[in-house]
Amino acid sequence: MRLADLLFEAQWAATAMTTIVTAILALSLVSLTFLFLHRLYFHPLAAYPGPWLGRFTEWNTVLASLSGESTRIRHAWSQRYGPGPVRIGPNELLFSDLASVKDIYGQSSRPCLKDPSFYGPFTVCGVRNVFNSFERADHARIRRLFAHAFSLAEVRKMQGRVAPILGKCLDGLEAAQPVDLYEPLSRLFVDIISELSFDESFDTLGGHLVDESGWADQLQNISALLGMVPFIEWLPVGFVQEAVRARPLMIEFARQRIEGFRARLAKGMVREGSLLKRVVETDVDLDDEGEHGHAHTQPLTNLELMENAIVFIQAGSETSMSSMLYLLYELDRHPAVREKLVQEIREACPSDTRTVPRFESIQSLPYLNQVIDETLRLRGPIPVNLPRISPGKFIGGHYVPAGTRVCNLAYTTHRDPAVFLDPEAFVPERWAEPTEAMKLAFRPFSTGPRNCIGIHLARMDLMLATCAMYNRFDLRLDVERTTPEMMYAQDRGVMSPQGKRVFFYITPREKTVN
Repeated sequence: MRLADLLFEAQWAATAMTTIVTAILALSLVSLTFLFLHRLYFHPLAAYPGPWLGRFTEWNTVLASLSGESTRIRHAWSQRYGPGPVRIGPNELLFSDLASVKDIYGQSSRPCLKDPSFYGPFTVCGVRNVFNSFERADHARIRRLFAHAFSLAEVRKMQGRVAPILGKCLDGLEAAQPVDLYEPLSRLFVDIISELSFDESFDTLGGHLVDESGWADQLQNISALLGMVPFIEWLPVGFVQEAVRARPLMIEFARQRIEGFRARLAKGMVREGSLLKRVVETDVDLDDEGEHGHAHTQPLTNLELMENAIVFIQAGSETSMSSMLYLLYELDRHPAVREKLVQEIREACPSDTRTVPRFESIQSLPYLNQVIDETLRLRGPIPVNLPRISPGKFIGGHYVPAGTRVCNLAYTTHRDPAVFLDPEAFVPERWAEPTEAMKLAFRPFSTGPRNCIGIHLARMDLMLATCAMYNRFDLRLDVERTTPEMMYAQDRGVMSPQGKRVFFYITPREKTVN
């Protein structure tokens, strides 16, 4: 072939390639322009106000999640663009009114179901759990099997297993002062939930689990952002990769614990007050409405037991730890509130300050309940984004097309000035006679049929820990080592102190009282 022919063919190929690339770029530009114009002017949500970037891309909310400020950013959007629905994504509306709470999260013949793209990734073992199950049949089956185990009557039976662990934690607080409570309280609630889930404590307070595998140190990181950020497991971010590496450790550790639990159960060695014992021994025969007599509920597999036990530990440990730390912090910032609560506690609790009180003796203490409710309102660990998918119905008086992602932040309703007078103030007395609007707005454990199944256990743990601590000790915050900046709540799926260190001076009562 002559050189001229070769040059001609090369030129032709280059021209053809240029034409193809130009056509692809032109087609892409036309498509993007069409998409841009559609989302801006012709989309069903085009009329709703909101941040400009949210009209075109979901990265608007992804960047908010990565910032650790997701909840506050969404709250700011509600305040700026509300009070009506705010368009925060191409196909996502954020509500802030009370009427929409029932429409989104309440019981309904046409409910807003959980968003699979958000909740689906919240798994360690790769199966459905009581939190991430988005199909009604899956959730109904799992919830049935655990419902009785988490009932108030069953939770009361667990206090005998909680008290020794709580006592062990308090014994360790009489060391050199001041004491950083972040780690011991974190380990306290891990040990409590593991004791109740697996029938044996992980004993992180004794250092055993940490010495064996380091699993507990990564417990809070795994899956906190999975549903918020696409492909987060591939991000080269330190805490993300630590959590990813912790996953197989979690699975193997849980597998060993479940096998040990099954073996002890077969020998009749599992004690009362075990969550899983109640589940595996229950032969549930319920229909979809929760009445006796129809479809038999398939028992949980070992993998599902592992998955749900891990979820209980994840959900129950950091949330309780964060709530407890902020309760102690707010009490120190409000001495009059603290003194009133301490007086109520010490009048109701045993004279032996080292004895953990019985739940029955403190459960109905009015001011204790008010303080806990106010802590959960102002400092709740999960006032975060809990999205649902509209089936195509009116929400808060606005028709929302099917397939639209919708949400109403508890963080925002907890701060609604029309419901809570001076909403940023810590005022437990507001709960002495709550209005119906306050009851509707207050949802620290979510609301409706998908609310937190562990609400009774969480409240019992907080009550027992608060009463046991203040009956035994006088506590004062170390303001030099614990600054307001350290107590700033960072949002990584759970709102908790960003400093991860909270120092208190802790003095046994017998050294200060008489």
